[in-house]
Amino acid sequence: MLKAIVLDMGGVLVNLDTSRCMNAYKERVGIEHPECLVDPCHPKGALYELEAGRIELDEFFSRVKGFSRPGTTDEDIQACQCEIIREIDPAKAEYLKELRTRFPLYILSNNNPLVMPRCMERFREAGIPADSLFEEMFLSCEMKMMKPGKEIYLEAIKRIGLEPSELLFIDDSMLNVEAARSVGMNAAYYERGTDLRALIESELCASRA
Repeated sequence: MLKAIVLDMGGVLVNLDTSRCMNAYKERVGIEHPECLVDPCHPKGALYELEAGRIELDEFFSRVKGFSRPGTTDEDIQACQCEIIREIDPAKAEYLKELRTRFPLYILSNNNPLVMPRCMERFREAGIPADSLFEEMFLSCEMKMMKPGKEIYLEAIKRIGLEPSELLFIDDSMLNVEAARSVGMNAAYYERGTDLRALIESELCASRA
């Protein structure tokens, strides 16, 4: 029986706009090939190392400035990266409020300190402050582990204190979904823009069959 739900953040709950982010890097700081950094599920280069907790923000800024327009500031770079973070759909916000009364909710996210403040702002704007909605947030930059590596799932399971089979994990990367299944979690792929309520309720129904 499922006893808790673990959700990815970006792409599942918070809408993402990769094109807007890449355009900002091009136009604001002059990075010709922003795809060397920006990927909605599996970041690359310096951003990967920041999300993996391998480098600090000052090192990230320094490295990105190395291929940015002269005069680029830390604030410019943060503003560009934050362009990936959009809104939380009102329907998702209402569903999360309801779901929270039925199951403990957790976040398991590859994330970084550049955009986390913007993410928290989006939850507040949607009327679902993250500190009251989620039991705990497992963030790659803090745990120094990244999806789809098995270690981050195993550590999250340990800290939640339930059996893997009692957890439902939702992610918009099939690689991350398959990794969760490999450690015994129930997991489902969320296609961006589709009905999150329908997906989760279908998984809950199937678990009771």
